[in-house]
Amino acid sequence: VGSGGDAMSPRRFALALAGVLIFAAAVRFQELGQQDFWLDELHSMLNSAGQRDEFAHLPTAVILPAAPQYTALRFDSTVPSVWENMRADSHPPFYFLLLLGWRRAFGDTEAACRGLAVVFSLLSLPPVALALRRLRRPRAGILAALLLALAFAHIRMGQENRPYSLALFLTSLGFWSLSRMMSDRDTAFADEHAGGTQPVAEQSRELFGRGAGGDHVAASVAVQVAEHHATRLVAAEVATRQF
Repeated sequence: VGSGGDAMSPRRFALALAGVLIFAAAVRFQELGQQDFWLDELHSMLNSAGQRDEFAHLPTAVILPAAPQYTALRFDSTVPSVWENMRADSHPPFYFLLLLGWRRAFGDTEAACRGLAVVFSLLSLPPVALALRRLRRPRAGILAALLLALAFAHIRMGQENRPYSLALFLTSLGFWSLSRMMSDRDTAFADEHAGGTQPVAEQSRELFGRGAGGDHVAASVAVQVAEHHATRLVAAEVATRQF
């Protein structure tokens, strides 16, 4: 891929990316179930059980002799019930529909339920690396994936039973889709103009520089774009916990 200082064989790229993913998984699965669910994570359990409406109609100012287990899955915890109950929630239903199936497959422990968020957190790394590879920056792609694997906000959102890691994955996927669209446009341009260069690849080198220094700059920019969303989510969570 690429030429000169930007060259990196597909095999080396794949092995390096696999190593980053293994390292990121080890970081995120460490002590995953050590802490109990906090309030927002319990809301995820409630939503995925399809019992938000029943919970909303609990009586107030009354001591209940036995509190119902609204976060537990029941026989009527189905896709239609989750979909219907999510009409009153501000979040899209997709994550909670996935969490319903995940809970039935892997159980209700803290570690098991947070495992879904870890999966999306890990899946958000390859698109960033592949996007930079499309722009003839494979080394920068590996470096960006490694930096995200170590980023505090990315790890934090990847260990929460909330839809934030899904949002990070979709953001990274959009970044990769944009780079692919730009690369395909360049290919069409090169086909129409025999002997022409690929503008995006050349613009990447002109913008970030060539060689290892340019890779560091490109990786830094990619990480800042990807990490910006995660940092905002952490800030919102901290504010929520304070109140």
